[in-house]
Amino acid sequence: MPQVRVSIQPNLAPILRMLRLAVTRDVKAVMAANSDILEREKTCSLSLSTCSSVRTNRSLTSTCRPSSLVINEINLNGPEIFPKVNIFEKLECGGMGTLFWGSYGKKGKLVIVKIPNQLDLSADLVKEGHLLSELNRIGSIYLPSFYGIGAIFIRDPFNNEKVSLPYYVMEYIPGLNLNNYIKSYMATYGDAIPFWQVTLFSLETFLAVLDLHNIVGVAHRDLCASNLLISTRKDDSSSIKVIDFGVAKRKGTDDETLQAHYKERIISGRLSYKPPEVLIDGGEGNVDVAMKTDLYALGLTMFFMLTGKTYYYKSEDFHLTDRIPAEALRQIPKDFADIIFRLTNNDISKRLVDYKEINDCLINLFISYGQEAANRFDFIP
Repeated sequence: MPQVRVSIQPNLAPILRMLRLAVTRDVKAVMAANSDILEREKTCSLSLSTCSSVRTNRSLTSTCRPSSLVINEINLNGPEIFPKVNIFEKLECGGMGTLFWGSYGKKGKLVIVKIPNQLDLSADLVKEGHLLSELNRIGSIYLPSFYGIGAIFIRDPFNNEKVSLPYYVMEYIPGLNLNNYIKSYMATYGDAIPFWQVTLFSLETFLAVLDLHNIVGVAHRDLCASNLLISTRKDDSSSIKVIDFGVAKRKGTDDETLQAHYKERIISGRLSYKPPEVLIDGGEGNVDVAMKTDLYALGLTMFFMLTGKTYYYKSEDFHLTDRIPAEALRQIPKDFADIIFRLTNNDISKRLVDYKEINDCLINLFISYGQEAANRFDFIP
């Protein structure tokens, strides 16, 4: 895909900031009203969530060796373990990695340390760490900061050999992931989030995807509400950040392991956000295809924002036979339904994949709903 640069018009900046301040206000209210529920979800709300691959061949079994027993036994604050890092506590996360919360360096920056749960996933974590380091160079406000990668030397519990267990250190982002925010908002107010929030979140998510695709050539491959974090800037305004790059793919990399996986019909990320050409052919190893999958997932994420529901395609062989049905789209405003319909069209030749056109559609939605909402707020930009 060719590089495309788009931006929000300067005249929209006051409205944008006003709405971001309003989001922060609503997030705080929802978190206060659902503190018990959200406390149980904090590991996904405060940090990068871990990821996994879905095996469509159900007879396949994992042969990975667990390292979590070793992690539990070592002194995590020993100077030889994490240089420059002071570990506060372990966050209860599963999947590919165990997450720890701590501080980094003399300034005490709050960070997350990620260690693979399985020794055989060490190479994957190193790849993810290098990818995050590369992403960090673009300086996007929509991505977490990355501080470095290191290794712990431990004894393999299976053969008592000394092995290197990698870890990486990245920004700790206090906030709430979009999935939990939407569900908590509905529980608090009995309705989906307002349309102006959908336009704001959709536009910021798209701009993040644009940075990933066109600046560093990375496809996320697991874009969904759970991997979007609502964080807060220094001025108390909100920001959407894309998290969890565990299955991300960079253009130009030679991933033989990935190609072998696809021969066994392994699909990375959530099936319910994948287009038919990926579910049927398993072709997401191609980065250009994966980038188009990110745009398809944006449409389904917008549908989730509007309804609080994931339109999941049920089929034993995971073949996709239908797009979001017309009756489901009729439940939402036509201007939203039109762009979602185009982003999620099963026919890839008719699907909306042009960045400039997507940007224009989302800007128009933002102007329509954002201006109206901003007129009702008393925040001073």
